[in-house]
Amino acid sequence: MKNVLTRVLGPIVATIMVAMPAQAQDFPTKPVTLIVPYGAGGPTDIAARLLADGLGEALGQSVIVENKAGGSTVIGADYVAKSKPDGYTILMSAATTFIANPHLNKNLSYQVDDFEPVAMVSKVPLVLVASNKVPATTVGDFIEWAKENEGSANYGTSGAGSSAHLMMAMFLQQVDTKMTHIPYQGSAAASVDLIAGNIDTMIDGIASAHTMTKAGTAHALGLFSNERWSEMPELKTFEEQGFPEATAYSWFAIVAPEGTPADVLDKLHAGVNAALEKAEMQKKFIEGGQTVFITSRDEAQTFIDEEYKRWGDVISTSNITLE
Repeated sequence: MKNVLTRVLGPIVATIMVAMPAQAQDFPTKPVTLIVPYGAGGPTDIAARLLADGLGEALGQSVIVENKAGGSTVIGADYVAKSKPDGYTILMSAATTFIANPHLNKNLSYQVDDFEPVAMVSKVPLVLVASNKVPATTVGDFIEWAKENEGSANYGTSGAGSSAHLMMAMFLQQVDTKMTHIPYQGSAAASVDLIAGNIDTMIDGIASAHTMTKAGTAHALGLFSNERWSEMPELKTFEEQGFPEATAYSWFAIVAPEGTPADVLDKLHAGVNAALEKAEMQKKFIEGGQTVFITSRDEAQTFIDEEYKRWGDVISTSNITLE
C-alpha cells in the first residue's frame, strides 16, 4: 500500500512543492494595490503616490493607490488586514495605525499582529507653531507663557490620538504643564484657526509650518527632531533648546496582511528600498516635508514595536482617551 501511495501521490506532492515557490518567485504578475487609510491630498496620500511609481518600476508592475479613509485609519487598515495575504494588497500605514489605535480603541477591528512589516517609508518632522498672539519665540518662552496661562492656554491637533496629540501630551508631561487639547478633523482646519487666533498653538508638519512662518501668519518655536530641517535652517530643535526627550516623529510604513509569504515580503521590501534610494525620490520627499526612512524588515519590526510601547506609555500616563 505504501508503495502504491508513493507512486500515486509522489508526483502530486512534487508538483505542489515546485509550484509553491514558483508562485512567489513570479510575484507580481498583476498590479499591486496600495491602500491609503486617509483621503486624497494629505501627507499619507502624498507619500504613497510618490512611492507608487518607483515601487511599480522596481516590481515591473503598476502600483495602484486607493484611498479608504475613515475611523482614524481603521477602515483602510481593517480592509488590508482581512485581504488575501498574497502581496497584492498592502497598506501605507500611518503611525496612528499602530501607536494610537490599539491603545485607544477597545473594539478595534484589527490587531497589530494582523500585519507583516514590509518596509519603513518616511519620517515626518513635526513643529510646534504658535499663533501670533502668543508672545513666545522659543520653547522656553512658550513653557513660561503656558504655565502663566494654565487653564486657558490651548493647542490644536489633527485629531484625538493623532501623532501630534501624542507628542504634545508627551511634551507637556515632561515639563509638568497642562493645556486644553482641541482636536480637529485634519491639520488644515487647525491651521486656519491658528492663523485666525482662535487657538494658541498646534503641532504641524514641517511643510505647513514653513508655509505659515514664511507668510508671517504664525511663528514656529521648535522642531521635534534631532536635527534641523534643510528648508528651515534657522529653526532650532527641541533638543538644541534643552529638551532632548522631546525628540519624536510621525512616520509611514508599508505593511502587508499577516501570512504573506516571506519571499513576497522580501520582494516588496527590496522594491520599496530601491525606490527610496534614488536621489530624485529623496528630493521629492524633502520637498513634501518628509525624509525617507530606509530599513531592513527586521529593523522596521523593531521600530514599530518600540513606538507601540513608547506611545502606549504616554497614552497611559497622560490619561488620553478618544472621548
